[in-house]
Amino acid sequence: MASEILSVQPAATPNRIALPMARAPTAGASSLPDVGVTYDVNRETGNVITQVVDRATEEIIREIPPKEAQQLKRALDALVGRLLDRRG
Repeated sequence: MASEILSVQPAATPNRIALPMARAPTAGASSLPDVGVTYDVNRETGNVITQVVDRATEEIIREIPPKEAQQLKRALDALVGRLLDRRG
């Protein structure tokens, strides 16, 4: 089922661009909360961050990948960079 594009969310930081916010499909599920999905692309890394957001409270319900995974990736990238600098 195709998602309906509702709005464009402002970029969180200067190194990110925001993509349109889409409504999550809720066919036959009227008891589910009204949620939206945002996609941010980090301009430095090119990584896509997906957030499921409660529309009523604008609370982030879930972020994919989780912040911990993002932090781990940055730390590993920095470690690999230092190792290559020492060998180069």
